[in-house]
Amino acid sequence: MAAIGTSHLRRRLARFDGYTPTFSHPNLTSDELRFLLGAAYSRFYVRPSFVANYLGVRGFCPTDLMRQLDRHVSRHHRRLETARMSRPVAP
Repeated sequence: MAAIGTSHLRRRLARFDGYTPTFSHPNLTSDELRFLLGAAYSRFYVRPSFVANYLGVRGFCPTDLMRQLDRHVSRHHRRLETARMSRPVAP
């Protein structure tokens, strides 16, 4: 019996991977929650300023240019997210 309980516990704990929703939201599906989490990661890690900092080349690009690039990428993310998340809203 302990082996069955341990197996069940391991399966349940495997869901806590930082990406799989572990609760039911009243208005969003699991797919929508996963999309929003992925979008948040993308918005943070796919910014030109983050990539430049990560690669250690931030000093080679003027700050104003980096801000413009970040804004451009942010607008791109916003368009993709809006297209993906647009759905009819219940009255």
